[in-house]
Amino acid sequence: MAQDSSTVDADLFSEFYEKVHAVESAHELFSLIKRIATTFGFAHYSILYIPETVETELRPHLVSTDWPEQLLVAYDEHGLLENSPIIKKLRSGRSPVPYDLDAANLDRPSQEQLVTVNLFRNHRMSRGVYFPCFDSRGRKGAISFFGDRELPSLEETSKLHILSNYCFNRLYTLLKTDTADANLTPRELECLNLAAKGKTNAECSEVLGISENTVAGYLASTAKKLSARNKAHLIALAFEFGILNRHEGE
Repeated sequence: MAQDSSTVDADLFSEFYEKVHAVESAHELFSLIKRIATTFGFAHYSILYIPETVETELRPHLVSTDWPEQLLVAYDEHGLLENSPIIKKLRSGRSPVPYDLDAANLDRPSQEQLVTVNLFRNHRMSRGVYFPCFDSRGRKGAISFFGDRELPSLEETSKLHILSNYCFNRLYTLLKTDTADANLTPRELECLNLAAKGKTNAECSEVLGISENTVAGYLASTAKKLSARNKAHLIALAFEFGILNRHEGE
């Protein structure tokens, strides 16, 4: 249950900071970020890498989120990433970006503005804040907190900014450790390599001489081991941490 955000005192802030340092896996970190969100009175969180200007979908760039799946699907189906004022600000700035549903979407085309406002309002995600972050390689991302509470105060924003940056910096190390410990099987690696080359499950099935359902099963188990949200995220992680490079040609 979310507690009054005014009670997020120095001791609790210090506790969160220490817990970020102590987590041993990305999954533990995601759970902790969810707890931070609810403690500050927010209903949802997201962790993402900032999409390039040519990207058209948001979901492949999400590392972890508890946003409603229906909202995410609709967001990409309507192509709302291209004109997102928040993403534009995140690409160019380093300061926290507050989000108020009505005001934030004024720069969108009128029909797109209506779709966006209705979509987020229906899921009670009227306000929030994004915190630009950098991982240990200097790659830019963001952590966001969303809900229908009022925008956070300056004190709350400062605390969340510090925690978000520390969480994001820890994330790369944890994901790399999780990936190294994944122990993918030879068959999982074969399916992953073919998928990375753009092969469909049916094409992988034909190449490997196994059923399409079996291919899907191998990719699902690989995604679970690597904490990937979907196939695009799975392939991105595999390249990022050298899994495909490491095993290619073996």
